[in-house]
Parts: sequence; C-alpha cells; structure tokens
Amino acid sequence: MKFKTKVIRGGEGDAWMLVMVPSRVTKALGSLGRISVVGEVNGFPIKTSIFPNGDGTHHMMFNKVMQKGAKATAGDTVEVELERAPGK
Repeated sequence: MKFKTKVIRGGEGDAWMLVMVPSRVTKALGSLGRISVVGEVNGFPIKTSIFPNGDGTHHMMFNKVMQKGAKATAGDTVEVELERAPGK
C-alpha cells in the first residue's frame, strides 16, 4: 500500500518523529494491533512495526536512520510503501 504523509515532530526537543498511517492502509493490513511491516520511505528500505492510535489508524516511528535514508525530517511530506512483513 502506497501513501503520502507528513513527518510529525514528537517528544521533547524533537526526540523522535512519526508518520501517520491512513485507516485504509490499516484496514488492508488487517489488524488493529501492532503490525510488523516492510517497505520504503522515499525509496529507503525499512523493516519496522506500526502501532495503533486507538481510533482505527496506526503510526510509525520515524527514527534518525530512517530520516537520514529518506532525506526527510519534521514537516516534510514522504512517500511510504508498506506491506506486512513476511511470516507475520
């Protein structure tokens, strides 16, 4: 599933960033809980998990390695492609 979303600041002093996963992607991935995923952010390969927000959507932590690889930080729009991790 592909989508575009903004990188959001989080934590004191920008300790961490996150991206929101649209509800249509959550539905397609088939779970309301934590989901192990693989994919890309701006073409940078990732293997991570997405976490429920409690409202039928999920978010993904956007760590420093992902930020550097995707060449993106808070306020930037990123192109994300996710699928369930194999065997998960």
